[in-house]
Amino acid sequence: MTLYFLSTSIISLVPWVSEATIEVKRYVAEPNDAKTFRAVLNIIKDVYDQALKEGHNVVNAISHEGTLRALNDVLGTRFTPSKEQVFLKEGDIAIAVRPYGGRINRELSEDELVKLGVEVYIYKVSSAR
Repeated sequence: MTLYFLSTSIISLVPWVSEATIEVKRYVAEPNDAKTFRAVLNIIKDVYDQALKEGHNVVNAISHEGTLRALNDVLGTRFTPSKEQVFLKEGDIAIAVRPYGGRINRELSEDELVKLGVEVYIYKVSSAR
């Protein structure tokens, strides 16, 4: 089982899976809401801590440095930018972090992320066939 960090809310399944049950939770920090931004990051930390406790592998597939700085700060990690392609299977968890309202085609600082707001999607694949 693996916990993936993504910068897109689009997910893919491993090639041998044609159907899956996926639980999705969405959290939003509205633009200029630093308090909610931190609360959303803390939700990510809770999921991360639980995944580690349960023995999940952790893979970063986020390439945006500003997003990674914010995550590294709250998680105490040292993730580096990565564009690894991710395919989910049963038991996997994916956390997608993206600017609120859509894609921005440039690197953002943590302050810019707070100003824009963020959307976080947490996907849990509970069954796959």
